[in-house]
Amino acid sequence: MSRPGWRYLPAGALLDQLADAHDHLAYQEQIRLDVLRNQLLLLDGKQEEGMRGLRTLAEQAQERANFDLAAEIWRHAAESLARTGGENQPQEPAT
Repeated sequence: MSRPGWRYLPAGALLDQLADAHDHLAYQEQIRLDVLRNQLLLLDGKQEEGMRGLRTLAEQAQERANFDLAAEIWRHAAESLARTGGENQPQEPAT
C-alpha cells in the first residue's frame, strides 16, 4: 500500500538523499548507513570496493572498542557475500 505523494526510489538514491543528514546522525547510525552503501556496492558486483569499505568500518568500530557494532558489520559482510556469491571471504584482522 503506497501513500499519496510517495515515490519509490532505488536504495542508492535514498542513501544519496540521506548524505546531507549523515553528519547529524549518531555515530552508530552513520556507520549503519555506510554499511548499507557498501552492501549496495557488493550487490552491484563491486566486491573488492564493497568489502574494503566494510572492512574499514569494522576496523574503525573495533578501534573505538565498539565490539558489538564491529561484529554486526562483519556479520553483514559475510551475509552480503553469501547473497552475492562472493568468493572473497571477509577476514577479521588478527588481534
